[in-house]
Amino acid sequence: MPEEIGYSTIVKKNVENSVREGSFNAIKVGIGESYFNAFAIKAINASPFQVGLLSSIPLLLGYLSNIFTVKAVEKLKSRKKLILICALINALCFIPIFLSFFIKGYEFIFLLLSVIIYFVSDLFLVPAWVSLMGDIIPDRIKSIYFGERNKINNFIAFTSLLIGGFILQSVSGLSLIYSFGIIFFIALVAKLASFYMYTKIYEPDYFFDETFKFSFIDFLKNIRKTNFGIFVIFMCFFTFSYRIASPYFSVYMFNYLGFDYLKFTLISASSALATILSMPAWGKYIDEYGNRKIMALTAFCIPLIPLLWMLSKDFMYLIIVELFSGFVWAGFNLSTFNFVFYSTSSEKRSIAYSYYNILLGVSIFLGTMTGGLLIEKIKLFNIPIFNVFIISTILRFLSAYFFVSKIKEPVKKKDISYSKLFLNASFVEIWKSLHNINIMKLKAKRKSFFERLIEELEDIK
Repeated sequence: MPEEIGYSTIVKKNVENSVREGSFNAIKVGIGESYFNAFAIKAINASPFQVGLLSSIPLLLGYLSNIFTVKAVEKLKSRKKLILICALINALCFIPIFLSFFIKGYEFIFLLLSVIIYFVSDLFLVPAWVSLMGDIIPDRIKSIYFGERNKINNFIAFTSLLIGGFILQSVSGLSLIYSFGIIFFIALVAKLASFYMYTKIYEPDYFFDETFKFSFIDFLKNIRKTNFGIFVIFMCFFTFSYRIASPYFSVYMFNYLGFDYLKFTLISASSALATILSMPAWGKYIDEYGNRKIMALTAFCIPLIPLLWMLSKDFMYLIIVELFSGFVWAGFNLSTFNFVFYSTSSEKRSIAYSYYNILLGVSIFLGTMTGGLLIEKIKLFNIPIFNVFIISTILRFLSAYFFVSKIKEPVKKKDISYSKLFLNASFVEIWKSLHNINIMKLKAKRKSFFERLIEELEDIK
């Protein structure tokens, strides 16, 4: 680190470049990755079972690849190099994904293989990224940083999702496949821009201490003895439970409700909008009351989502359901992500996160495949997907009921009742966000975000 630059200046540059990198990546997710299932269903005529395969196998292999991430970092002697290699491969994957349509007779196989490479490259870098962010972002600003970064990324992903749906719906003069070609090309360019921003992030020297190394078997043997281990068990059961249903909502919208791209996009965007509006509230309350409190509250709200989807086919009603879904998932995702940082030491974080991701990948695969089999085999309802909605609701609730109470908050925080917390987060704070939301104010907030970080860093030496 050059002496003349200064610690706070380097941190500021890292924060700015990381937020820009995340913003370009959010465009890729919103306009590209979000439409993989729609591409499979509409362009390739994938069956519900094939959609399940597309939604599970790539994620399974992506998470399983994490077992090799630490070794790859040791080999390259740099987390940043690994991130750059994976990011470039990830961007280029949009080319074979698009071309899969033209491989007649093998469209789905080629698409599946392309999406596997996409998610392996995307997820292989995650433990390295988490480790790098843990080192370059000081502890005292982590909550502000991740809360603001997520808010900006969610806003951009939301906007990109809307643009993608508009392109698919309105470019009627072109063949359907070329409409997908447009959005996938935009996603490719956005990821290349994200790759460029990665190159501008400063990486401190990385030293791996062998004394902190532990095997996957050791991790499993001790999983019930640590707070982080119990959290991992909960996340595995909860992930299995929600993945039974989550990949099949797009099938339900297209094949049973007959939604067009516009309605599909608006449903998806409503969840993203709720996430944007609620993220500041969740970040604030996580700082005040802890990650575990938010995790517990939202874990008991999430089981209601598939049940609510069964009550009506009305489009506006489903918009409201997805607003609720985006709200509670925002709190759950932010609290569980932060929980990993505060319940693992910096020396063990990359390995622990790798093993955590491996188990999540297995849970995602098993849940999705179970959902696909239940749709095929169980005939309790006229609409087979309702079977997995009911079962997923029950299992989500049971996972929360049996495990959340066993997880402890790593850092002592103030207490608050769950009812008061829910009301404050859902009405008071979101109303403030609604009152202030517009593009100019969003930019102003981003500026104040960087300024606040620097103020926090002034007395850090």
